[in-house]
Amino acid sequence: MALKVCRHSPEVDRGPSRLHTVSLIGYIPDMAELSRPQLERFLNAGNVEAFIDAVAEHFPGTPGTPTRKAYVSSVRVYLRWAQEERRSVLSAAGDTAGAYVASLQAAGSSYSTQHNHATRIRTLYDLLVQAGAHPGPNPFA
Repeated sequence: MALKVCRHSPEVDRGPSRLHTVSLIGYIPDMAELSRPQLERFLNAGNVEAFIDAVAEHFPGTPGTPTRKAYVSSVRVYLRWAQEERRSVLSAAGDTAGAYVASLQAAGSSYSTQHNHATRIRTLYDLLVQAGAHPGPNPFA
C-alpha cells in the first residue's frame, strides 16, 4: 500500500484491486495557514471558535463525521478551560496536561472520557508544534 502525502487529510490508495485507507502515520498536512500570530489573536480576543475553525481542518476525520466532531468538541472544552484558568495555550508546558486532566476528573468525567480528551488535545499540540505555533515539546505527550 502506497502512502500518499496530501494537504488536509489522508488519501485513499485505490490499488489495483482493493480499497485501502492510509493511516495517519506519516500524514503531513500543509500547516502554512496556522501562524502563531493569527492563533494568538484569536485566543487573546477570546475567540475560541475562530481558533477551532483555523485548526479543525487538520484533525482526523472529514467535516461532519463523528471523529471530527469529537476532536472539535474536546478542543473547545480544553480552550474554554484554558481561558477560565488563565493558561497559555500556545506556550503550555507539561503541568498544563496534568491540571487539565485533574479538572476533568474533578468534574466527574469517566476515565475513558479523560483519556479521549487528553488524546485529542495531544493531537492538537502535535499540529501546533509541527506548524511552529507551539515551541514544543508537546505538553500532552
